Amino acid sequence: MSIYRHFAMSTPIGIYLRTLRLRAGLRQQELAERLGYDASHVSGVEVGRKNPSQEFLERFADSLQLAPDEKAGLERELSDSPTSIQLIPDLPTDEYRMYAELSRKLGRLSPGQIATIRTVAGLDEEIRSRPVYQPYRIKRRSKEEAPM
Repeated sequence: MSIYRHFAMSTPIGIYLRTLRLRAGLRQQELAERLGYDASHVSGVEVGRKNPSQEFLERFADSLQLAPDEKAGLERELSDSPTSIQLIPDLPTDEYRMYAELSRKLGRLSPGQIATIRTVAGLDEEIRSRPVYQPYRIKRRSKEEAPM
């Protein structure tokens, strides 16, 4: 299995934790001993079989003495690694169907399809960030003002 394939199968939080662990020069067993977990637990988190608990993340951050931006990165990557998705009640029918169609394709999307979906999904944020130009109203001339 190639390295790319290995990472592609993991979660964003798993990849981030592995990157921080390797940067600290630690093996999974060494990190597990520091944190008070089994090496199999650390491995499971890194390969995406399980999401880390808040306690795990706190111990990890303390053990590796992470900087504030790295700690913020932990939270960001964790939020990008959901193990389940809760749909908002009362969505329009088209959104339920879109979710169902997309969920049937998960795991089989090409990188190009993923990039396209992410681009389209980001359009609403891009549109909101643009300045709003209000068309000005043209005043109607009264009959007296009309050119002859």
